[in-house]
Amino acid sequence: MSAAHAQDMRNNYSAGQARDARDSGDVLPALRAISIVRGRYPGSEVLNAQLQGGASPQWVVTILTREGRRVDVIVDARTGQVLGER
Repeated sequence: MSAAHAQDMRNNYSAGQARDARDSGDVLPALRAISIVRGRYPGSEVLNAQLQGGASPQWVVTILTREGRRVDVIVDARTGQVLGER
């Protein structure tokens, strides 16, 4: 496992933590982040959505594009702004 992947795993919210953050209004629901990504990448297939923590929580939405590329789209979990991809 790479050091970057290990760091990402330490910052991941558990399902319960993500639910609590959503319920308290701290972050957007996963379905909203997925909807934003689908709007940006029409025809893509969503494979996964993971909330990552820290001072600026982010949704990492993993998609498979129409061209067959696997892309992690980073969405600000508070504002819904697409921050980038990796």
